[in-house]
Amino acid sequence: MNPLGQYRPDIDGLRAVAVLPVVLFHSGVGAFAGGFIGVDVFFVISGFLITRIIWSENQAGNFSILRFYERRARRILPALFVVLAACAAAGSALMLANQFEQFAHSLISALLFASNIFFWLEVGYFAPAIEFMPLAHTWSLAVEEQFYIGFPIFVVLASWLRWNIKLIFILSIPLLFAVSIYLSYTKPSVSFYLLPARAWELMTGALLAVGAVPEIRKRALREGVALIGLGLIVAGIFLLDSRVAFPGFAALLPCVGAASIIHCGQRTIVGNLLATRPIVAVGLVSYSLYLWHWPVFVFLRLNAANIDLSAGEAALGIVLSLVLAWATWRFVERPFRDRVRTSTRSIIGLGFGTSAVLIGAGVFIGQAAGLPGRLNERAAILQSAANDIDPLRAPCKYPFSRGVQSEQCRFGPQEVKVSYAIVGDSHAASIRPAVEALFEGTGRAGTLWWLGACPPLLGAETVPDPDFHVCRQFREDFIEALGATEEIHMVVLAGRWVPAATGIAPEIGGSFKTYLRDDETIEMNGDETFRVFSRALKRTISEIQSMGKQVLLIGGVPEPGFDVPIVLALAAHNGAPSNATLEVNAVRAANAIVDDLFKEIDRMDGVHFIPVWDIFCHSDCALMLEGIPLYSDDDHITYRAAREIIGPQLQERVQGKLLTPR
Repeated sequence: MNPLGQYRPDIDGLRAVAVLPVVLFHSGVGAFAGGFIGVDVFFVISGFLITRIIWSENQAGNFSILRFYERRARRILPALFVVLAACAAAGSALMLANQFEQFAHSLISALLFASNIFFWLEVGYFAPAIEFMPLAHTWSLAVEEQFYIGFPIFVVLASWLRWNIKLIFILSIPLLFAVSIYLSYTKPSVSFYLLPARAWELMTGALLAVGAVPEIRKRALREGVALIGLGLIVAGIFLLDSRVAFPGFAALLPCVGAASIIHCGQRTIVGNLLATRPIVAVGLVSYSLYLWHWPVFVFLRLNAANIDLSAGEAALGIVLSLVLAWATWRFVERPFRDRVRTSTRSIIGLGFGTSAVLIGAGVFIGQAAGLPGRLNERAAILQSAANDIDPLRAPCKYPFSRGVQSEQCRFGPQEVKVSYAIVGDSHAASIRPAVEALFEGTGRAGTLWWLGACPPLLGAETVPDPDFHVCRQFREDFIEALGATEEIHMVVLAGRWVPAATGIAPEIGGSFKTYLRDDETIEMNGDETFRVFSRALKRTISEIQSMGKQVLLIGGVPEPGFDVPIVLALAAHNGAPSNATLEVNAVRAANAIVDDLFKEIDRMDGVHFIPVWDIFCHSDCALMLEGIPLYSDDDHITYRAAREIIGPQLQERVQGKLLTPR
């Protein structure tokens, strides 16, 4: 026994059930595709244990806010500091300059317990880009600490005012859950990272801690509830994956499961199983294991210059994570939790002193732009492809003047009027040099109208998209501008077609899926998204044709799904083998859904479709030519690739059709 209640080894065992699926999921074991729900199990456990401390001490009249935060500091900070320092050292050796600079920003945010906000602003949780960010997992620590900033104060204040805390908790959970549901389907990145969508999970544990849920006295019922709870967690691990809107309704599996075990787990078959020594042993080191496993996997990926771990690398990462977790628990966690061995003054000094040093290091690395002098010449050249962007990209971005486009965004012969316009999203902007090369020698001048993430699809609305009104205005304006510019006889439509038609962008990944809807949509889903895409594209083309203009439809490029200059530069920096190709069958399959539609549209009068993705592909699809990357990031081609590779191929494929002035 301890002053806060009876020690429960089954909860330490539940920690093992939470952390192991997370580790296996992050290692790439496909069977554990839903392993990320272990974090939600941790939230429920944390809400229960922390509230039990606050509640019991407050009931006894000896709760202290300062003592509460001191305990949190002893629990959280020492191991966190060790891992952050180790990551900084490893990053200085293995990371590229821009990666190390980004790491510095994430280091500071982790120390300020704001990393969930940082990663929400930077990237989605399931995106490939996150595989190279060693502190991405600290978002969950930030959520917890943000919750515990005000929660203890609220409990104490509510008790002093004699409010019915149990009733408040009971009423708050459905409201907070409703917020989570809403955000999961409208703002998925917000719902994953930020506290409002996760608070109900912590509150679920808190509800149990204050005794608001009646005890189940019948042994058989208690056994059944605990067993169902374990089954819910297991079902979530093996049935969910990153395509599910999360947390949302899906989070009920781990949260209700964890709550059921906590409430009924003692003196049950499930509780006895979780209380066995091997499972408890893993649970005891679960915090350190959680801290270590993700950076270990990230630095293995960085060293190999590959977002995917091999089976051997994954196994090595798991073993190394377990060893580091045990050592950190034994030599860092335990000593600093011992009030006899480590005084309160020492903890305060450690917290402020180490935080200041690490924040100072982060500021220095950030100010030094990630210390680019560490890179060898070859890595620097490869990474510089990120800057090989069409100089007309920025001045041609919407908003533009209605009517004739400004002179700063025209190209081709200066002595003739603009006779064709390239219209679309950022992929239209990146392929512009190829279209200019296509029309060279024809006596035509062109212009570009583009807006990022806004393909030319009249009448279609992207959901979720908080800035859709800007996209809608862009579409209305380019139609009006085309109608007001009689000398434009041809419109070149280009875009990032596959993600628009499927709702899935490779660099965002997972549950961050968008849908298209229009006036005919009854229910939004993947199939309806493609139908809306088809209707909207045909609607756009018909509107342009009604003005007496021809349409040139440019297909999409292969999408690697990872930042090409970064991966190739990492290989050069760390001496790893460089894989500069994509598997051609995978690229063909990804583009098949829109290719068939485009071939159908090609049969319309006055429309010509030119496929593009296969220009990079032979036995495989190239990411690099003559030692230079063909992409400036994960999906946009470089100016050089557009001008020198795609442009000549477009000329050959068009073979003079539609090129002569009207």
